[in-house]
This record gives sequence, C-alpha cells and structure tokens, in this order.
Amino acid sequence: MSTVLWIVSLPLRIVGGILFLAGALSGGYDIYRSVQIDRNDSTSLGELWYALHPGSLNVAQAAIQRHVSPALWDPWIQTLLVWPAWAVLCILGVALMALARVLWRPR
Repeated sequence: MSTVLWIVSLPLRIVGGILFLAGALSGGYDIYRSVQIDRNDSTSLGELWYALHPGSLNVAQAAIQRHVSPALWDPWIQTLLVWPAWAVLCILGVALMALARVLWRPR
C-alpha cells in the first residue's frame, strides 16, 4: 500500500515544486520590473496566462461555462485571474506538496 501512495504522491510533489518555482520566478520578475519602473506593478494570473497561451484561456472559459457551470467562472475563476500570479502559483504549489506529504510520509 505504501508503494502505491508513494507513486501517487510523487507527481503531486513534482507539479507542486514546479508551480512553487514558477511563482517564485514570477514574484522575482515582478520585483525586478517594479524597481525598474519605480512603482509597484504585479502581473496578474490572467495576464501571465494570456501572455503564455491566449487561445487556451478562451478555450478554458468556454469549456467551464458550457460544460461545468457558468457560475463557477464569473465569481470564482475570474477572481483568481486578477490575483497576482506569484501568490496563486505559490499557494497552489505549497497545497499540492502538502497533499503529497499527507498521502505519503517517509518513515
């Protein structure tokens, strides 16, 4: 049983670490850019997503509104998309790593 839990927790740890690293890099870039322009400027998650792949943002919105629930997109996901990218990515990364830790604890 512990081998199965380790196999399940390993991808969670990897994805969590990647998300946390992406959040840290995004935060570092925001700090660098804020110093350069001499004012506080944070990249929102929606801006980052649109800069990386604009088509997938539109597809995700359409899929969630049509196949899951329109009420899920408007108040919930739109709120996440205006939050700073570094905060959302770091929180998701830590949450996934904590979940992996709960699933499998080395002894």
